[in-house]
Amino acid sequence: MANDPASSLIAQFPNHTIHLTDTSGLPILSSVSPDSPSPSASEATLTSLTSTFLQAQETASRLGLGIPRRITIETEDGGVVVVQSSITASPSLSPSPSARDPSSPISGGESSNPNPASQLGDGETAQPRVPTLISTVIAPSAAQMAEARLATWSVEAIGRKFQKVWLAEQEEQGQSGDMRSEEEPNGN
Repeated sequence: MANDPASSLIAQFPNHTIHLTDTSGLPILSSVSPDSPSPSASEATLTSLTSTFLQAQETASRLGLGIPRRITIETEDGGVVVVQSSITASPSLSPSPSARDPSSPISGGESSNPNPASQLGDGETAQPRVPTLISTVIAPSAAQMAEARLATWSVEAIGRKFQKVWLAEQEEQGQSGDMRSEEEPNGN
């Protein structure tokens, strides 16, 4: 799997913890195994950091400060550095404005509606909502801040590729569903 971008990234930054999840905390990419002995890089710690990042985004948005793209935490003693970022859908991947849920400022228009391709009216179907992703990179010391930023940018690139593949699969599923309904107009 030398050509796998995720494996290459993890191999390129072996001293860093690398984690990519959706907003519900579902891991998409992680350099941490579920039974990791390191308390600073456990799955529970990463889930907590993701949750805290989402809360910071919500707080900043409510205060009218905008939605943070990245948050960096560096300790006074030059210890661990955490760089987190939000990977929202690019304009080319964004659903149409009518498909967005304006009541959800953090999730990039994600709605609580479980049906991503719900009917809008007049036979018009909403595009699937591209999931917002959260990347977390933990460097063992402040001296590795530059590497942590490089790793973050690489995780963001992988996240954007994931979003493109996800959207293509959703659109493919929607098109195949549309074809079945056209082939069977009478339910036969």
